[in-house]
Amino acid sequence: EADNQRSFERWADTTADLAVPRVVDELSTAEVLVSSWEEGDDWTTVCATWPEDDRRRLANILLRFFLEGMFGQRMLHADWHPGNMRFRRGSGGVQLLLYDFGCVYYPSEDVSLALLRLIRATMKRDESPFGLFLKLGFSPEFLEPLAAKLPALCRVLFDPFCAEYPYVMDDWHLSQRVADVLGDDRWNFRIAGPPELIFLMRAF
Repeated sequence: EADNQRSFERWADTTADLAVPRVVDELSTAEVLVSSWEEGDDWTTVCATWPEDDRRRLANILLRFFLEGMFGQRMLHADWHPGNMRFRRGSGGVQLLLYDFGCVYYPSEDVSLALLRLIRATMKRDESPFGLFLKLGFSPEFLEPLAAKLPALCRVLFDPFCAEYPYVMDDWHLSQRVADVLGDDRWNFRIAGPPELIFLMRAF
């Protein structure tokens, strides 16, 4: 966990958008991880009191954090929830403060590129998604019977990436729309996926 945190520290050193508490090596042991103390506003405070412009800036930071983690750093914090994040405002702008690095996903270059191509193929409709799901580690045995449904499924999964306007997340209805596309095949789709993608799904 300390090694994960140090990796995110190095990332934070390259951008003003991200802050990560420092590992205090001289106080840490094999059983106890000690970090510097960093404070910020919690999610409820942000939603209730921050002005809209700052909340939009924060939304862009969160999106860039995911995209840069998946496709640039190839390092995803896979335990996203309000308790592991705080948020700050200052003269330098808006900042994401991140805690708890016990669950970090390091996608391979092949997986990262396959996901990027899958999103692009959904936007451009110029490549079959079946082979790209295989590159992500999906089992052909369970995936092939529903190959014809994959383009429609991708259009649901990656709908926010395909919008050319600010996307309203309440309009996504992900679970219901996936069920409408796959029907009972949704169980085959879940079985087909490799176990390590659970970390990507959590971050996504």
